[in-house]
Amino acid sequence: MKIIKVVPIPLVVIFLVSLGCSSPKKEKKAQSKPMQFMERLLDGYRDEVNGGIYHALSEDWSTITDSSKYCEDQFLLARTFVFQNMMTGNPASRDKARELTDFAIEKFEDRVNGGFYKKFTKDWKIADKEKNLHVLSNAFGTIMHLYEITFDDYYLLKCFDLLDLVLDKCWDKTHGGFFESYSENWTPKGDTKNLVHRWKSFCTSRGLGKMALIHPMQRGQNTTSKNRLKLQISL
Repeated sequence: MKIIKVVPIPLVVIFLVSLGCSSPKKEKKAQSKPMQFMERLLDGYRDEVNGGIYHALSEDWSTITDSSKYCEDQFLLARTFVFQNMMTGNPASRDKARELTDFAIEKFEDRVNGGFYKKFTKDWKIADKEKNLHVLSNAFGTIMHLYEITFDDYYLLKCFDLLDLVLDKCWDKTHGGFFESYSENWTPKGDTKNLVHRWKSFCTSRGLGKMALIHPMQRGQNTTSKNRLKLQISL
């Protein structure tokens, strides 16, 4: 049986929103259609009892085939509403993006070791404590885009915290480069290094790399010169 995952949904919706918003004259008519489409599309994925969205449904959309809650899925869903707001200016989508992002941060963040856990069960028990650079980059992108539409410093500072975390925990201090996956306490899992473009897309999204270099004191973080040098080299 073919399984349809939730991950591609934001790309579909973003495409539809962009089509609907191509002409300013049609903006009012375009605002509701993509949102209505997404609401129908996500109906089967929603966990109305425990919150969040399931990972996968059956081909005919009738059966939940994977009820796990993945960090990447939750942040990508929130980013969909961010892009809706960017393209339509609808304040309801901005508020929804904030709600979903705050929910994802609350559920997935490791408040002891930093970063985000990879996966939870249906009722929010930790199922996979792995820390993954790809998952972090998706969370980072969502939070940074949310800052762009809310100008809430909380989200900007959260992005800077993630940048500092990656530089501190993910950088191989012996041989250089960034590992792909880590245990709960940031011990690298295996010897695989992440491709440079992954890191560049992480820290240069919307000029974050440049901002981290220019305003380290202004944001009140303990970013060392060594860490800033690593960031500059990786760019």
